[in-house]
Amino acid sequence: MPSATHSASPAGDPPALTVVVPGLPIGQGRLSSMGPGRMVHSNAKTLLPWREQIAAHTRWAMNDAGITEPLEGPMALTATFTMPRPKSAPKSRWAPDRRPDLSHLLRALEDATVLAAAVVDDSQYVDEHVAKVYGPLPGVTFTISPAVRGEQVAA
Repeated sequence: MPSATHSASPAGDPPALTVVVPGLPIGQGRLSSMGPGRMVHSNAKTLLPWREQIAAHTRWAMNDAGITEPLEGPMALTATFTMPRPKSAPKSRWAPDRRPDLSHLLRALEDATVLAAAVVDDSQYVDEHVAKVYGPLPGVTFTISPAVRGEQVAA
């Protein structure tokens, strides 16, 4: 069953949306050419159902939160991907430092939130905090919220 929470933000900002999606997280693979104008993800058979599962849970959470339109403006995305611990992983390994890449998991999540119409475009994400951890229940928990305005100074 979907799990969602939301909270009102000050100054009329869009509400924060938290979504829990069970299942084995799948990273977005590279694109392969299948002829002129036809590109396919190398792992499309597993990626597309995972992205649709994220999108479905996101739509349910939006409905539960009373959000009927895509969130607009700069957004922050916080996500934790929970991976099953492989039997071959040493007990001393506290985090999954193997495939799938965290950046590939994040790309699949960003695209799924656009597919769900949670945001208009994934370029709205201006602040992202992501982690990949071991846990007994694989999946992803993520929150989309208005980005906090602040000064950024180049290093």
